Parts: sequence; structure tokens; C-alpha cells
Amino acid sequence: MLNHPHRWMRGFTLVEAMVVVSIMAIIASIALPSYNNYLNSLSIRTVAESVLTALQTARGEAVRSNNTVVLQVVDSLDNSCSLSTAGRFWVVSHCSAVAACGAAIDKQTAPPASCNGAVPVILAKGAFDVDDRVLLDLANSSALCYSGLGRISATALNCPANAIDPAAGNGSVSINVTHAEQGCVASGGQLRCLRININTGGQARMCDPYVSSATDPRKC
Repeated sequence: MLNHPHRWMRGFTLVEAMVVVSIMAIIASIALPSYNNYLNSLSIRTVAESVLTALQTARGEAVRSNNTVVLQVVDSLDNSCSLSTAGRFWVVSHCSAVAACGAAIDKQTAPPASCNGAVPVILAKGAFDVDDRVLLDLANSSALCYSGLGRISATALNCPANAIDPAAGNGSVSINVTHAEQGCVASGGQLRCLRININTGGQARMCDPYVSSATDPRKC
């Protein structure tokens, strides 16, 4: 029987292991900021899509019922809710839903003729996102009204007094979605902030303020 020489298994030396760890740390330090920017931009898009859904829902309910519908941004979805420009929740209703957001969704009850002393009819509700660093520019208001024709109107029947007035924007409304901790690419920052434009006919569209090409469908 032949005797084979003993073979030693060679491993990593301490110096080699430290070099590998150092390289990995450098790669992580380069990649981490980009990954954080990606996550924050994704949070902005999630909120913007939620805003778009809320607007489309409100407009659809206004046209369906041929009556004024109110979209309000609130701080909760229970009966302690109040209007808040920093709220993370939305409610679509006939008459203001303040202090009544916990009511069940009801699409069968007819809209009240007058909102004075009337119980609001909740048509839909939801949440924007859990990331409260994402900001909505609501023109210092937290309510928006659609008329029965599906148009934005601050003077529509039973519209709350604090609703956004489209007259300030020549009949249209823009809602900017930004981030509290980082700037937007359009302003020299790192994040792809978004905007919701609502035209004079009440139709909402999401766009990117950074896009400048006239042929790009993302252009605002």
C-alpha cells in the first residue's frame, strides 16, 4: 500500500480576512445611501398612488350619486378623527366626516339635502402610508370637494368651508408629494418626488416634476 504525503488544508490568514471585511465595508458604504434613496422614493410613490386612488374614488362617487362628495385628510379612522394636513388617512363622504370616520361604509343611503346637523354618509376610506416622513402639500387645507359633475369645486352644495379652492390654480389643483428628510431631484436633491395634477374637469393624474421632455408621459 502506497503512503501519500500528508496534505495540509490552507485557510485564510487574519490579514486576508481583514482585507475582505474592509472591501465589503467600502462597498456597503457606497451602496447603502443609494438603497436608502430608493426606499424613500418608493415610499413617495406609494403615498402618491394612494392619493390618486382616493381622488379617483371621490370623483367616481360624486358622479355616481350626482351629488357633492367630500374627500378629507384625517388623523385617524375612528370617531375621534379630525382634519389634519399631516394626516395619514382619507375619508370620502357626503357631508364632513369629522368625528364620524368610524362609521361603516354606506353607499345605499341617499345624500342629505343639507349637511347642517346631518349624519355624514361614509362612502370610502383608507390610509396613505405608514411612513409619516412623506409629506403632502395640500395648500394649507385638508378637504377637497367634487361636484355632481365630477369637478373640483369649493362652492359646491354642502362643501365644507375649508376645502381647497381650485380658483387659486385657474381651475386646477396640484398636490406635491415630498419627503421631510431629503430633497427632490428637481431641486437638486436625491429623491424622485411626485405630483398629482387635477385638471378643470376633475381628472387626476400623477406626474414627475423632474421630467422635462415634452414627449415623456411622466412630464407634469
